[in-house]
Amino acid sequence: QALLAAAFLAELTGDLPTAERWAVEALALHRALGDPVGEAVAKHQMGYHAAEAADWPRARDLLEESLATFREHGRRNDVLAATRTLAWVYDELGDRDRSRALSQRNLAEARSLGDRVIEATTLGSITSMFTLPDGDLETARQDLQAAMRIWVELGDRIAQTTDIGRFVDLLLVGGEEELAARLLASSVRERAELGAAEQWVERYNAERRLRLEERLGPDRFAAAWEAGTAMPLDEAVRRALDA
Repeated sequence: QALLAAAFLAELTGDLPTAERWAVEALALHRALGDPVGEAVAKHQMGYHAAEAADWPRARDLLEESLATFREHGRRNDVLAATRTLAWVYDELGDRDRSRALSQRNLAEARSLGDRVIEATTLGSITSMFTLPDGDLETARQDLQAAMRIWVELGDRIAQTTDIGRFVDLLLVGGEEELAARLLASSVRERAELGAAEQWVERYNAERRLRLEERLGPDRFAAAWEAGTAMPLDEAVRRALDA
């Protein structure tokens, strides 16, 4: 468990090689102890690392293996966590129908179990993968607001910064580039202060920044970014919820 906790912290700070090394060590240890659930937890974490590295086939295989063990042993909350990541992987592999079905089933199950973390992360994922690309802006706004309120209630500031990025995507579709740039700058600054550097979030935020620079032009972008960097995260969250 200590190895997996260390792997999680390494992944959170962007050190994927160290995270993977510790997860592999944890897998070997659980296997030697004859602990199939521990093996599945390690495989789930390794599958997440593979997804962060965009190795989608390896991520799928590891997650499917972990999911089968979690189901066999009645680990319902672990099933939710693995399914959430697996839905993302299938979306990246081009199987949107399977991804959508997994996501919708996961959201319903999370709500029935009262798992607020999985509910919020699944709402965010559904927005990014389906609702926004499908052009349903009102549902996207409502789902993001619901997810953000959960993160505020739980006091999870890293998750708040992650979902600020999804609000930025919504604002970009709606043509509100200056507000989007301010919110993204606030989120990026807060993540740096918290030491959060998950590779997939950093990658998406870099893409968002490029789109904003292209749309606003250098001068307007620089002004908006400077204003956003000075904006406290709590204000950014409030403005996102009001958007």
